[in-house]
Amino acid sequence: MLTLVRLWAIFIRMAQVTYNKDGTPRKQGSGRKKGSLSLMEVKLSELAEKFNPNDPIIVGRKWYENLFKKVVDITPQKADTPSAASAVDEKIAYKLTTFK
Repeated sequence: MLTLVRLWAIFIRMAQVTYNKDGTPRKQGSGRKKGSLSLMEVKLSELAEKFNPNDPIIVGRKWYENLFKKVVDITPQKADTPSAASAVDEKIAYKLTTFK
């Protein structure tokens, strides 16, 4: 008869093996566990008590860009550049040489 410890050992061995980008098996227990959270909710008043108004605070780049996004659709004007048609009109000097 199997004991509970042996059953648990068999179950753990049957777990799906995942691999790293280089092809080596991923270590057991690496990464964020199911149900754990990387973020937490904090009231702004609590943060204001701990920090001065000019203190730098690290925030996520995507969150910052979504919150403070500035959309500018102005295309920069190029300086006076010759058009393709005028470039074709210019003559190019060349000389043909034959080799014997």
